[in-house]
Amino acid sequence: MLKTHTTLVQVSILCLVGLVSYLNTFNSPFLFDDFQTIVNNPSMRQGWQVLFCPRPVGDLTFRLNYAVGQLNVADYHLTNIVIHLLAGLLLFGVIRRTLLLPRFAGAFEGPAGWLALVSAAMWLVHPLQTQSVTYICQRYESLMGLFTLLALYGFVRSGDSARPRLWVDMALASCILGMGVKQNMLIVPILILLYDYVFVAVSMSELIRTRWKTHVALFATWLVLVAQTFVYMGSTSDSTGDSMFVKQLSPWEYFVTQWGVIAHYLQLSFVPLRQCLDYAWPMADSVHQVLWQGLLLVLLGLSSLVALARRNPFGYLGAWFFVCLGPTSSFMPTGDMAFEHRMYLPLAGVVATVVFAGYHLGSKLWKAAAWPGGTFAAACSILAGVAIAALMGVTVNRNYAYASAETMWRDVIEKSPDNYRQRIALVSSLLEQRRPGEAEKESRALLERMVKIQRDGTNEVQVLSGMGSFYYPSALSQRGLVLIHLGRAQESLEYITRAVAIRPGEKEMHQNLGLAFFMLKRYDEAMRELDLAVKLSPAYTRAHGLRATVLEAMGNHREAIKSYRRALDLRPDDASVMCDLAWMLATTPDNALHDPNAAITLASNACKATGWQSARALDVLAAALADAGQFAEAVKTLDEALRIVSERVPVIDPSGRPDGGMDKESLLRRMDSYRGGKPWREPLKADK
Repeated sequence: MLKTHTTLVQVSILCLVGLVSYLNTFNSPFLFDDFQTIVNNPSMRQGWQVLFCPRPVGDLTFRLNYAVGQLNVADYHLTNIVIHLLAGLLLFGVIRRTLLLPRFAGAFEGPAGWLALVSAAMWLVHPLQTQSVTYICQRYESLMGLFTLLALYGFVRSGDSARPRLWVDMALASCILGMGVKQNMLIVPILILLYDYVFVAVSMSELIRTRWKTHVALFATWLVLVAQTFVYMGSTSDSTGDSMFVKQLSPWEYFVTQWGVIAHYLQLSFVPLRQCLDYAWPMADSVHQVLWQGLLLVLLGLSSLVALARRNPFGYLGAWFFVCLGPTSSFMPTGDMAFEHRMYLPLAGVVATVVFAGYHLGSKLWKAAAWPGGTFAAACSILAGVAIAALMGVTVNRNYAYASAETMWRDVIEKSPDNYRQRIALVSSLLEQRRPGEAEKESRALLERMVKIQRDGTNEVQVLSGMGSFYYPSALSQRGLVLIHLGRAQESLEYITRAVAIRPGEKEMHQNLGLAFFMLKRYDEAMRELDLAVKLSPAYTRAHGLRATVLEAMGNHREAIKSYRRALDLRPDDASVMCDLAWMLATTPDNALHDPNAAITLASNACKATGWQSARALDVLAAALADAGQFAEAVKTLDEALRIVSERVPVIDPSGRPDGGMDKESLLRRMDSYRGGKPWREPLKADK
């Protein structure tokens, strides 16, 4: 009973420290690959098609989040935190039960639970874990880690259970489910086999004789990966990173570069400062550049192999570290050189090594000094408490970097100045915040940073630096988009057309070019570019929406409504598209196309999605109410829109209207119409 009570206390402590470390993340927005994985992913909204994606189990969890709260970011963060806490509890269980195995002959009978608590807590609250927990789409990594630890826990429990088959089946099920999260799950049968060899088996022959069926069954789960490879051949789910660039590297170049990357991971394990979401890690120019890091890893690797051969527990911890990193940090080039989430599982090996090495050396020193045993336990508790509290503090501080897209991208750029990918992301963030002036400065600085002037004899030659050649077209296109936001659409054409010429297959560039033509009232050319963008990506919501806007400007309201509906089918939670479609249904001069009830529903949903704080959504709702003859409600609703607009500084929006049509004069004209008992009608435009 006392042991059960103690275990409950330890579990409660783990949950508490883990939750406190991530309490400040619930409002952190979607970032970077979150948009492709969740926000702009049509499969999140189309039944259960996620089950037929390359990562069905991981995607299913996102689909369930969407089914419950759509894009309520707090739901996604809560799920990530729960997954992380469960993984921490499983790590605690694995370590605790391992220390109580016959292998240790009762040496840890007393401190097993507390050593497991310290190890699991340090792993749980370590700042290196933030990328796997706070960065929503990296749920793939933490969920794979959860299934890995669950499979290992099932195997550990099978050794002392009256129903071993139940636990083995759980381990097998965990392996299979984990394969549906990430292909890296292939490491699990290896980890369990090595665990059996080091901690459970009397000898290798005994292992083969008594548990060969279990291990064969575990390795047979690799067939799931083989099946996935055939089913999803040609599909990619690791969208983050310079995939095209990295695939040009040879396995040897990637491997040598990983020496420096892994050494950096180890440094962050001990000194978790200056973390970076996106390192844009450069390729190592030569072996000499990373020689000392390579020698360090060779030393650690050989030490782990020798210890493993001798069935030393520290050998298993070393093997755990290298095996877990193997799929992403060895000879197989992946989407990026370095990402901190790759340390989610390997970190457990590092933390456990530090805890147990410290405990072992400390106990020897204590005995040599003949100090009272009770003081050793107190000293360990104080030291562990300080370490855990310090890690929690750094983790909480690191999570503040996720508070907004701008905060994160400025953090990345400060630590990785030549990260062009995130400089582009920063400009996008500034545009979303309607700060085009600042975006213009950043986009100009980005192009200047990319292009270096070199002398070729008497001539000056422009040369793209580093990864500049890869990102230069995107930077040009984005520069054009910034100029559109500043009302300089004619000037933007120079940049966007150059971008399209360099990379003609990019949907965003054609969409931006279509937007520039639209702003210049060159509607036929705008339609040509937008049709091409939609052809390149039929699920490209923004292109469908802008295409509808162009059709509306051309007077083709019927086709515009169809295009808006297509955009809404792809993004049923997009408040902007809801507003555009509702506005057309309520204000089109073609009476045959009016649908006030549908317009009210769409506009109301848009208001709810924006917390009733969007002047645009309120204006649209007022128009829909007026179209339905509810003029008193329309006046009341529009009055609220006027209040919001009066508190804001108008800016030029790429809809062609000041502040997206939210200038005070336009609203007042509509107010006069509603007070006079007349619905608002857009002026009739000739079809073109």
